[in-house]
Amino acid sequence: MLRAIGISKGTYRKRKKQGVPLDAPKYQTKKITVDGVIYSSIKEYCLSVGIKRSGYKYRAEKGFKVSRYRRPVEYNGEKYPSINALARALGLTRAKARALLGL
Repeated sequence: MLRAIGISKGTYRKRKKQGVPLDAPKYQTKKITVDGVIYSSIKEYCLSVGIKRSGYKYRAEKGFKVSRYRRPVEYNGEKYPSINALARALGLTRAKARALLGL
């Protein structure tokens, strides 16, 4: 029976104990809203802004704004999507790029 549903014995026991239907999806993603945009999961949001999930979790747990990851910067008349992008383009470390901008 369990093989037909595609779940393990441990999953079966856990679902029975918690009252979850046996045919429920294995993983349920949590929808999040950031700056008025709805994302189907934290992973989708992280991929769209170019950060790691651990960075998102850290900021969320500490109570920091999670929407302020990429701040556009301008250097010598050229615009960059973030300080990291500027650093990569110039072959600098992030700290040196921040120093160039006076941050």
